[in-house]
Amino acid sequence: MKTIDIIKRGVKNLRRNKSRTLLTVSAIGIGALTLVLTLGVGNALQNYINTNVQLSSSVVSVSKVIQSSSPDDQKDIVSEYSPTKIDSTVVQLRGSISEVEPSTLDDVEAIASVDGVETVWPDYDITPEYVRLSDQDTKYTLSVINVYSYSESSVVAGVFPSDWALSDIVVDQIFAKTFGVNELDLVGKEIVIGIKDANGDINETPFTIVGVREVVRFGPPQQTAQGGVFIGIDAAAKLHEIQTQGTENEGKFTTILAKVLDNADEETVIATIESLNDTYSVFGTSVIVSTLNTIVNFITIALAGFSGIALIAASFGIINTQLMSVFERTKEIGLLKALGMSNKAVQRLFSYEAISIGVIGASVGTALAYGVQVFVNTYFKDGLKDFGGAAILISIQDVVTVILGLALLAWLSGVIPARKAQQLDPIAR
Repeated sequence: MKTIDIIKRGVKNLRRNKSRTLLTVSAIGIGALTLVLTLGVGNALQNYINTNVQLSSSVVSVSKVIQSSSPDDQKDIVSEYSPTKIDSTVVQLRGSISEVEPSTLDDVEAIASVDGVETVWPDYDITPEYVRLSDQDTKYTLSVINVYSYSESSVVAGVFPSDWALSDIVVDQIFAKTFGVNELDLVGKEIVIGIKDANGDINETPFTIVGVREVVRFGPPQQTAQGGVFIGIDAAAKLHEIQTQGTENEGKFTTILAKVLDNADEETVIATIESLNDTYSVFGTSVIVSTLNTIVNFITIALAGFSGIALIAASFGIINTQLMSVFERTKEIGLLKALGMSNKAVQRLFSYEAISIGVIGASVGTALAYGVQVFVNTYFKDGLKDFGGAAILISIQDVVTVILGLALLAWLSGVIPARKAQQLDPIAR
C-alpha cells in the first residue's frame, strides 16, 4: 500500500469515533493555543523593548568605580567620610555594591576625544524645590528634572524637540490638570522652577513650555501624583551650577553620558572608553536592551513550559485514543495483514493517525490564537499605543515551530499503539 493511501486511510479512520477524536483534538488545540499566545506575548514585549526602550541614538553611561565588592563581602560599618565625594555614591552596579568617585570636566574632555563619540555631557543631578506658572503664585512639587539624552517621547500637545533652546521645557501631562489649563493652551506658557543654591536661597529660573508629554503610569494610583519635566543639556548645566556653585560638588558628577555616532560600533566605543581609566565602568543601551530581552526570554520559556506540561498531558489522550482504536479494529487489522499488508505499513497507519491528530489540534489552536490576537490588539488599540501598538505578536516561525513540535509529540505518543497494532497476529483474529 502506498504512503498516500495509508495517510488517507488513517485520516478516514479518525472519523469513526468523532466524539473521541474531537475531545483529543480539543485537548491538543487548547495546549497549542496557550503556547502560541505565550510566544506572541513574548514577541510583543521584545518588540516594545527594541523599539521603545532602545534610545533613538546609542548613549553610553560612564562612572568611576573605585571600590567594588559582592554583597557577601559587605561589612556592617559606615563608610569613611571624605569631603570630595558626592552624596549617595554607593550604588548597585553589575550585581555588586560599588563606590563611585566623582567625575570632573577633565573626564568629560577625555571621553569626548574617543573616536565614535559625538557628544559628551554630565548626567546632572538636580534637586528642584518647586514649580509654578509665572502668572500664578501657587507652587507645586516637582519630583524630577529629566535631562534630554537623545531619547524619544510622545507628546499630547506641542513638540518634543531634538534641538533644545536654553529656555525650552517639556512638562508631564499631569501638570495641565494641576495648573488648571488645557494641554494645548499650556504650550507657550512660561513656567518657573525654584532651585536652592549653596546659601540656601531660592533661585527661580524661567522656562517656556514647548510640549506636554504623555505619561503612562502602571500600578495602583498614588494618593499624591508626581510629575516631572524635560529640559535640554545646556539648561541642566545652568541649574546644576546654581545648585552646586561654591560647594565641594561644583564641577563634579556621578555619571557622564556620551552619545555614540550612528555609524560607530557601541561595543568598540565602550572598550576604548574603559581603556582610558581603570576606574571607568561603562554601560551602553545595547547592554540594557540585551539584559531586558534575556529576562523576557526567560519568562516566556518558563510560561511556555507550563503550556508544555498541558500538552504532555494531552499526549496521553492520543495514546488512549489510539489504543482503543487498535482494540476496536483488531479484526480489520488482521484482515489487512492477511491480505498482505506488512507490519511496517500497519505501524505507519497508526503513526500517521496520531500525527494527524497533533497537526489538526495544533492548527485549530493556532487559528484560535490568531483570533485572540486580532481581538486584543484591535479592542484595546487605544490602550496599547504606548506599548508598541500590540500586546500579542504571533510570528510565522512560532506557528511552524508549534505545529511541527506537536506533530513530533503526537508521533511519539502513537508509537505504543502503533507497535501494539503491528504485533497483532492475523491468524489469531
